[in-house]
Amino acid sequence: MTDTDKIIGPLGEGNCLEYLNGVNKSIQRISKDVGISTLQLQKIMAVISKTESNELTAEDLAYHLDVTVRSANRILNRLEEKGVARILYKKQEKLRGRPKKIYQIQFAGKG
Repeated sequence: MTDTDKIIGPLGEGNCLEYLNGVNKSIQRISKDVGISTLQLQKIMAVISKTESNELTAEDLAYHLDVTVRSANRILNRLEEKGVARILYKKQEKLRGRPKKIYQIQFAGKG
């Protein structure tokens, strides 16, 4: 934690995130609306800030949050159900298997 109350971690990792330790009212409102913890929301916002894009796949989110792809899919599905995320398109990288969903996350209209 820095002197400005910013949490940075895990250090030395490619998936290192920076987010504030405190929680503002907007994040608390979104958390209550979508049913995802304020900490997870802050981390998702940090991922968006770090990648400089609000378009994420479950694999991207899983890597940055250090959770399983299945957990990341649940988070993204919850955000989609609550109108915070929408599926932009499905990307097919190989001829077999399911295509990857690319989600666009918009916290601005919420809270």
